[in-house]
Amino acid sequence: ILTDGNDINVEVKPGFGGTENPDINYNVITTGSELIKAIENGGSYLVGNDIYVSAPVASTLATRAAAVESTINLNGKNITISNKTAKAFATVAAGNTLTFVGEGNVKLTSDSTAPFINNEGKVVLNGGAFVSESTSDIIAGDGEIFETGGSIDQDNVKTQLEALQYI
Repeated sequence: ILTDGNDINVEVKPGFGGTENPDINYNVITTGSELIKAIENGGSYLVGNDIYVSAPVASTLATRAAAVESTINLNGKNITISNKTAKAFATVAAGNTLTFVGEGNVKLTSDSTAPFINNEGKVVLNGGAFVSESTSDIIAGDGEIFETGGSIDQDNVKTQLEALQYI
């Protein structure tokens, strides 16, 4: 662009080129601490690369404030959690919703001693596969779990179908 005496400002929206729906403005997350903030703060997030969360990050307990909704688009990526702490990696507080969409995997490693999510609210699995190599639950607690288009490899967690009506 050739110009003389004019100021030009170029702005690129977060998530440009990374979403299938231009009306969804995803923030891209690439680390375990960003994943915690996404669960805490609400909004729509796109996983930008495979994320491996080790014990130091997993020791942080994320509790969401009231009436927060977060959507995590796995975007074909994997989230691997090695949670060696006594606490869940993240907590979905009562009255809140955490939704997973897109293809990808969330895996709790064999050395994990606590769950990925302590669910007091609502977790919706519209995408992704959730697997545990450990004796710990991937999702624990008394909250609701809805499963449509996603899967959870956990025998003792009862999921409810028709998740789309709840989001």
